[in-house]
Amino acid sequence: MKFINPNILVSAGLHFKNIEHPFEREIKGIESFEEWEYRKAKVTLSYFSTFFDLNRLFKGKKVLDIGCGGGGKTAYIAKYYEPKQIYGVDLSEDFISKAKEFGKSLNIEGMDFFVCNAENLPFKDSEFDSIILFDTFEHLNNPIKVLNEAKRVLKVGGYILISFPPYYHPYGVHVNDLIPIPWVHLFFDNSALAKAYWTLSFYKEDGERRRKLKITKGINGSLEIGYINQMTLKKCKEIIKSIDLKVKYFKYIPLKDFLYPFINVKMINELIVKNCVIVLERGH
Repeated sequence: MKFINPNILVSAGLHFKNIEHPFEREIKGIESFEEWEYRKAKVTLSYFSTFFDLNRLFKGKKVLDIGCGGGGKTAYIAKYYEPKQIYGVDLSEDFISKAKEFGKSLNIEGMDFFVCNAENLPFKDSEFDSIILFDTFEHLNNPIKVLNEAKRVLKVGGYILISFPPYYHPYGVHVNDLIPIPWVHLFFDNSALAKAYWTLSFYKEDGERRRKLKITKGINGSLEIGYINQMTLKKCKEIIKSIDLKVKYFKYIPLKDFLYPFINVKMINELIVKNCVIVLERGH
């Protein structure tokens, strides 16, 4: 049974600040969200470097970034791996606008961004050599449909790279910018979290952006955290098995190295995995 009263969460959110969250860093002028993405891309790509020569994967290739956000990840690959072309797509017009501005500031050629739904990509069949979904899989309304669409625009022999934090990650509910309590979603229901987040957002100068990004309203006007699909490790494996793509690499990254012995223990791993890292190949 979970708590339904949001007041304790509001109180906690007012007293404890997550100063390292990218939204907070942006407000304080430390770095923009796009710059944070750019910096984080190096870490995410390192998860794949033991399996891939990343230069071989990206250099001179045509690459698609699904769920590109503010374009930081896209720009990092464009700058350091020199693809022939790289496109970023996202549902958010705000993100795509920022991505285009960020790309211009870096003066990177061969990179562009588009607003679109990844369930219906505006690209030809077999157009891309590589596709990335970094910190995206947990946000997709229909991940099976997106993966099938990614397969359509991927060349035979091409790769899809996925990295995401599972739902039962300490901050897997994605409200820690305002409610910095680990595993809070184990103890409070979605509605309580949404109400608390909604209230706390009014204390922030960019509160409207946060509400627009993370909160949805139900038919009866109820508030919900609609930003995530509650993607667990178990659900992810079931989805991957249902897709006609070869699994070339599948790895769990723990929160801390000392947790590696427990990384494959069912149920426990849902709580201690920081990132699930997957490489899929189109075989035909």
